[in-house]
Amino acid sequence: MARPIKDGFSYFPKDTDTFNDRKIRRLIRRFNGNGYLTYDFILCSIFRDKGYYAEFDNDFCFDIADQVYLEETEVKQIISYCCEIDLFNKKLFEKEKVITSRGIQKRWLGMNTASKRKEKSIELRYLIPVDEVSSEKTIVNSEKTPEISEENTQKKEKKEKKEKKEITSNPQVDSPPEIEKIDYQKLLSLYHEKCKRMPQVKILSESRKKVVKARVKEHGKVIVAEMIEAAGKSPFLNGENDRNWTANFDWIFKPSNFVKIIEGGYSNGQSSKPDEPYKPEKW
Repeated sequence: MARPIKDGFSYFPKDTDTFNDRKIRRLIRRFNGNGYLTYDFILCSIFRDKGYYAEFDNDFCFDIADQVYLEETEVKQIISYCCEIDLFNKKLFEKEKVITSRGIQKRWLGMNTASKRKEKSIELRYLIPVDEVSSEKTIVNSEKTPEISEENTQKKEKKEKKEKKEITSNPQVDSPPEIEKIDYQKLLSLYHEKCKRMPQVKILSESRKKVVKARVKEHGKVIVAEMIEAAGKSPFLNGENDRNWTANFDWIFKPSNFVKIIEGGYSNGQSSKPDEPYKPEKW
């Protein structure tokens, strides 16, 4: 007797440009690192257990909060916000108490194909149609379980790749972070304004510009600006430590330091959120 095919996986692929996604950037800006931590934890749970969705029951938020050391109410707020910005499908969440998204389902279908589960049609109980571009459209939900064959899956993936290519080539679409133009002098002025206790930068060398450009490409201008302000507000990074050590421009732009700052690792309990929303066109 053949061994039954399980729904979940022990690992799942993750995009290296995750933090270029505007939805992820909004989530981090609203809840700092706790928002992304919770979202990523839910993704792991989904791909490990059901494969493409999670059932939101009375214990769901408690189980997450208990393992990531957050309050249950904060976890609920994060999940609700993820539905609002379409990281999770809002209608399915409200109607069926199910957490999923078209992206999650597409990734799971691809994983099934890659793992040679193609001999069996994949049944999705909570299928979100490919042509549903937002949570405002009607969701397919009936007692009959729709089946997705490998051939249909490949057709859908080709269609989505074509649409993505058309969007990328459309000059009217917002420019992605990797091609954003940078006014380095204005960026330097922002650094001097927000990080007054750190050493001033007298020469903005090409190597420094290259590092700045890399961070903008990875995270976008808004996140970079928020990191600079968070660094300026941090007592620890500005000499209030047992070594009287102070960070500088080069140090805060290093990849690992950058992420730790934006996630509140040096905030000393203070809020790392900006006083007012930044507009990337400032620099």
